[in-house]
Amino acid sequence: MSGRQQRKHLRASGRTASSCNAPPDRALAAAAAAAGPVQVQNVLMKTGDRDLALAMMYLEEHERAELLGRVSSRKAARVRAELQLQERLRIEYRHYLDAVHRLTAELGGERCPRSSAGYLRPHRPRPRR
Repeated sequence: MSGRQQRKHLRASGRTASSCNAPPDRALAAAAAAAGPVQVQNVLMKTGDRDLALAMMYLEEHERAELLGRVSSRKAARVRAELQLQERLRIEYRHYLDAVHRLTAELGGERCPRSSAGYLRPHRPRPRR
């Protein structure tokens, strides 16, 4: 497939070459910028606080603020609290990738199953008393 055909295929699928090869946080920012404001707000509002915070973990602060500015102040406060919690946790990169890919796909208009927040399980069993 020639370069021109690849670009045409990517445009038809709603993606760009930069979002396909970009790091996950850049792909998320590009998907949010490409989607309409109503679409972005609807997706962000229906995404769980924990999943949204996980997907936004590596975004720069101004990008976080831009996305959180599209949701209610209560939801923004809950997401910021989750971000602070996640700073203290050991979260596997695959869980982060899963959350980003799911949110990016939903911003692109695809339907994705909800996650099961499995990354918050204890790392070691607790001692019994």
